[in-house]
Amino acid sequence: MESTEGRFLFLKRLRYYLKRNIWYTYLMLLSMKYSYLFGTLLFFIPWVIIYWKRKDLRQEMWVLSVLVGGVSVLTSYTWWTDNWWDPQTITGTKVGIEDFLLGFANGGVAAAIYSFLTGKIYFSKSSGSRNLEAVLVPGLMFVVIALLHGYFEINTFYSLSVAMFISGIYFLVLRPDLFKMSIMSGLLMALLSLPVYWFSELISPGVIEASW
Repeated sequence: MESTEGRFLFLKRLRYYLKRNIWYTYLMLLSMKYSYLFGTLLFFIPWVIIYWKRKDLRQEMWVLSVLVGGVSVLTSYTWWTDNWWDPQTITGTKVGIEDFLLGFANGGVAAAIYSFLTGKIYFSKSSGSRNLEAVLVPGLMFVVIALLHGYFEINTFYSLSVAMFISGIYFLVLRPDLFKMSIMSGLLMALLSLPVYWFSELISPGVIEASW
């Protein structure tokens, strides 16, 4: 009798344990699936704040947001997912809406964050020249990465690093008035990204490692 009750209690506990862990595994997989989208949407918090507070920065934000959003999809498909960054999308495809949204938010924030925090405008050229510059610099980076990664087969991370360095030289030589702004904007974007990564890791442990 005691043996039968003991087996019944053991099986009951085992069934409860397995059921609980199945649900836990399911929730973990679900959180992994949506963690990239959730982390991407967090970048829209500063985007909305800057856009709402500074009407004078909206044009630059829109230009860079749309441009970087489109480039982000293209580069994610051709480069980043090959040997660097390959997060899970909600559609399960190589690239997803998250890639565009991430580029859109980051592009707009990067274009305006330094001016927003300092309360100033750091563009001395006309609107047409600024928009041309907004296309020229990312275009230069695109060509450098395509050459290094596509032709010389250099890892995309190092190719991007070289492209960013060359862009820095461009600002230093041709637009010294924007050199400080470009460096500070890059540092501010890095600082802004850290809490997003930490929070994504908090709600989906292991998601960052799984995406690299």
